[in-house]
Amino acid sequence: MSSLYPLLSMCLAGTFLVVTGDRLDRWASWVASLGLALALASSFIPDPVGLPFFNDALSTAFLLLILSVSLLVCVYSHRYVELDRARFFGLLCLFSLGMAGSVVSRNLVLFYVFWEFMLLPSYLLIEHWAECPKGRALAVATKYFIFTHLGGALMVVSIVTFYMSTGTFDLLELASLAVGEVGRGFELACVLMIAGLAFKVAVFPLHVWLPDAHSEAPTPISAMLSGLMVHVGIYVMVRVLGLSHHVAEHLCTPLLIGGALTLIYGSAAALMELDIKRVLAFSSISQLGYMVASMGLASALGLLAAALHAISHGLFKSLLFLTAGTLAHAAGSRDLRVLRGIGGELKVFGALFTIGALSLAAIPPLNGFFTKEFIVEAALEEGYLRLAILMLLGSALTMAYVARLICFVYGSSYRPLKEHPARSMIPPSVALGVACALGLPLGVMLLTPARDLVALGLKEHLELHVNASLLAASMLALLAGLALWFAYWRISYGVYLGRLSSLLSSGLGIDHAYSRLAKIFLRSSRALLETVEGKLRTSFLEGLPDSAMSMAKRVARLHEKLFFSKAKFLPMAARLRSMHPSRAVRWALNAGLALLALCLAWLAASLGSFRLALLVVLALALASIASWRRVKGG
Repeated sequence: MSSLYPLLSMCLAGTFLVVTGDRLDRWASWVASLGLALALASSFIPDPVGLPFFNDALSTAFLLLILSVSLLVCVYSHRYVELDRARFFGLLCLFSLGMAGSVVSRNLVLFYVFWEFMLLPSYLLIEHWAECPKGRALAVATKYFIFTHLGGALMVVSIVTFYMSTGTFDLLELASLAVGEVGRGFELACVLMIAGLAFKVAVFPLHVWLPDAHSEAPTPISAMLSGLMVHVGIYVMVRVLGLSHHVAEHLCTPLLIGGALTLIYGSAAALMELDIKRVLAFSSISQLGYMVASMGLASALGLLAAALHAISHGLFKSLLFLTAGTLAHAAGSRDLRVLRGIGGELKVFGALFTIGALSLAAIPPLNGFFTKEFIVEAALEEGYLRLAILMLLGSALTMAYVARLICFVYGSSYRPLKEHPARSMIPPSVALGVACALGLPLGVMLLTPARDLVALGLKEHLELHVNASLLAASMLALLAGLALWFAYWRISYGVYLGRLSSLLSSGLGIDHAYSRLAKIFLRSSRALLETVEGKLRTSFLEGLPDSAMSMAKRVARLHEKLFFSKAKFLPMAARLRSMHPSRAVRWALNAGLALLALCLAWLAASLGSFRLALLVVLALALASIASWRRVKGG
């Protein structure tokens, strides 16, 4: 597989569209689609030898996921964007470039360069094309930018620490150095990297940016954010934890706790939401919790399960966002109460949305079932029975809000459509629906990344099989989810669950706490700046005239001492002014001869002829004295 040629194709297409601007608005989607298609096709060409890119099954699986979903999203967006099309599709290509480069880069410095290529275009896409008022869009994009770059700052410190402790930026060399016991610097670098990535994968309580960014972004970008970008963080986590089993064991407890809290909170919040895109955003938080908890098992089976579920989740979550966005645009609202019954009117998109939702609920034989079961089985294999029960509880909550979504989409109410979706949106959605439906073949095909985890130092025998007891427990969890939805539906929402719904939607008050901290920080920074500015004004601006006056007096005194000493300098100056020009010439000549004598003496001394130097000095000194007397007397 190749990494260089796909990166070049996306870079050229994205840069060309951004630079040309409005002149190519009409053809922008075709240029971007061509660039992404060439990137996907060229990924099968072998790379030149010696490039700092991974060329294993794990990176290949994620690279193909990014390229294929990006191409489908680009085709879907052909009739979606009307204004600034060239810049939109150019930034979309650069966004894909950043994600692809991040998963194939073996060098940590190069990885961070691509990481920033991933963050900056996504910020611009959210801020400029968000589906909300301009002020709200700026606030959402700013929150996204701050949280992701706080994580990025920790990653920079981690990369520097890796180099200081090992002397290399190469991940393969780091893996070979971490075969035995690792030093404190190596452990610290791994901890900092995982902490920085926790911002990106929205681990509770660092999740507050995700519901706003993923729901307010334009539908194609929402599909890429939830379907692709967050999984880049999961991929890098798998790589870092795979460097050393010793480090993975040290990080086991925080990852397990963070993952468990994230999956339960995300599922509960999704059950309370009425905005269809926010429901899907909170479901992404829940699924990321499954992956983080799986990585917290500190085993090859757990890392593999997390990687496979990331790929599976990327497929069905991209499908869900594209179809949900289409339904919302057709109805003119994202409110589930307004969307009631729209699935019967838009049968194709309603059916595809149902496939994605059932895959999210892990209904067999869709792809979400196999990968989620793999995670629960990994927890049981490692002896984490309570975690497995908690995951089954999360599955019940997932089934509850999925049933709620389907009931709203296929409800009895009917409202006329405000806009009919373009036909160009159907093929990409159908392709993703087929990929989700091919659950078992896709799951077997994705087992090949297990070899990479063995190569990363976690040497275990890996195999996937269907556990009958686990399958029965999963089916019971799904039935419990349906019962939970029925009970929830029977409860009066406005009376009993209004306050709980608003509390979960606001992140249990964590978002408000972050806002208060940000305001306190800004006020403190403003006060500190005003204090420093006042001291600078007092010290420099007000004290500057006094300092200048004192300096002027000192210069005047020095000037008077040097140039206005009547006893020494004025008589000599008068004699020089009254001197005949010929005498002045001879006087200057004598001074030059004296200087020449000194130079010749130094040259003779450096050559070792001290006698010659002495004779030269004496001869020129006598000649100068005689000439000086003539000048003085004449």
